[in-house]
Amino acid sequence: MRYYRGEASAVVARTDTGQSLQFPALHVRRFITQNGIHGRFRIRFDDKHKLLNLERLGD
Repeated sequence: MRYYRGEASAVVARTDTGQSLQFPALHVRRFITQNGIHGRFRIRFDDKHKLLNLERLGD
Protein backbone atom coordinates (compact mmCIF):
# COMPACT_ATOMS: atom_id res chain seq x y z
CA MET A 1 0.00 0.00 0.00
CA ARG A 2 2.88 2.40 0.60
CA TYR A 3 3.67 2.35 -3.13
CA TYR A 4 0.11 3.24 -4.05
CA ARG A 5 -0.06 6.19 -1.63
CA GLY A 6 3.20 7.60 -2.93
CA GLU A 7 5.03 7.05 0.36
CA ALA A 8 7.60 4.56 -0.92
CA SER A 9 10.61 5.80 -2.81
CA ALA A 10 11.49 2.48 -4.48
CA VAL A 11 9.76 -0.52 -6.04
CA VAL A 12 11.14 -4.05 -6.03
CA ALA A 13 9.99 -6.24 -8.92
CA ARG A 14 10.77 -9.78 -10.03
CA THR A 15 12.26 -10.27 -13.52
CA ASP A 16 11.46 -13.13 -15.90
CA THR A 17 14.72 -14.76 -14.81
CA GLY A 18 13.79 -14.59 -11.13
CA GLN A 19 16.09 -11.72 -10.20
CA SER A 20 14.93 -8.85 -8.00
CA LEU A 21 15.07 -5.41 -9.56
CA GLN A 22 14.78 -2.18 -7.57
CA PHE A 23 14.00 1.18 -9.17
CA PRO A 24 12.37 4.51 -8.22
CA ALA A 25 8.64 4.21 -7.47
CA LEU A 26 7.82 7.39 -9.37
CA HIS A 27 8.17 5.43 -12.62
CA VAL A 28 5.23 3.10 -11.84
CA ARG A 29 2.75 5.62 -10.49
CA ARG A 30 1.18 6.21 -13.91
CA PHE A 31 0.30 2.48 -14.08
CA ILE A 32 -1.50 2.33 -10.71
CA THR A 33 -5.22 1.53 -10.77
CA GLN A 34 -7.73 0.88 -7.99
CA ASN A 35 -6.64 -2.78 -8.15
CA GLY A 36 -2.92 -2.02 -7.87
CA ILE A 37 -0.30 -2.64 -10.54
CA HIS A 38 -0.69 -5.68 -12.76
CA GLY A 39 0.83 -6.88 -15.99
CA ARG A 40 4.15 -7.34 -17.69
CA PHE A 41 6.54 -4.48 -18.22
CA ARG A 42 9.71 -3.76 -20.14
CA ILE A 43 12.29 -1.59 -18.44
CA ARG A 44 15.38 -0.13 -20.10
CA PHE A 45 18.48 1.31 -18.44
CA ASP A 46 21.50 3.07 -19.89
CA ASP A 47 25.12 1.98 -19.35
CA LYS A 48 25.21 3.97 -16.10
CA HIS A 49 22.08 2.18 -14.77
CA LYS A 50 19.83 5.21 -15.24
CA LEU A 51 16.25 4.20 -16.04
CA LEU A 52 15.44 5.26 -19.59
CA ASN A 53 11.97 3.83 -20.17
CA LEU A 54 9.28 1.72 -18.54
CA GLU A 55 6.47 0.45 -20.71
CA ARG A 56 3.55 -1.85 -20.02
CA LEU A 57 3.43 -4.84 -22.36
CA GLY A 58 0.12 -6.33 -21.22
CA ASP A 59 -1.47 -8.46 -18.53
